[in-house]
Amino acid sequence: MSQFVDRYIEELYAQMNDNIYSEASAKMLSISMPAEEAFLIKAISDKFGVSLSAFCSEILSNACRQAFVKLTPTDRKRIAEEADQLTSEYLEKQGIKQTSLTTDGERQGSFYWSSMCSGMSEIEATDCKKAGKK
Repeated sequence: MSQFVDRYIEELYAQMNDNIYSEASAKMLSISMPAEEAFLIKAISDKFGVSLSAFCSEILSNACRQAFVKLTPTDRKRIAEEADQLTSEYLEKQGIKQTSLTTDGERQGSFYWSSMCSGMSEIEATDCKKAGKK
């Protein structure tokens, strides 16, 4: 019984920390779109009992990754570095410092997109494009 409670409490702490990070690292985005499409998205999110914000966030995140994959390797690298720099600046303003461990030691900042870019070959990019269309 004690091990279960120990693990459960640890999981609750981890979940709390994840929620704190998610809230602090979220960036509000305001968009305009045709009313017909906006109300379609609203109707779909209502159908599944998901908040409009959560539904749009998931769709836009997926579309963002698909757009990234479709960039040329040169553009992916440049845009990944820019996005990581902007992310690092934003997170620092939110009081979040990120450290990445590399073979060269520790690096400060966000390297999310750069790390995706560095491991992506043309074949992987093609496979990602195909997977995104399914």
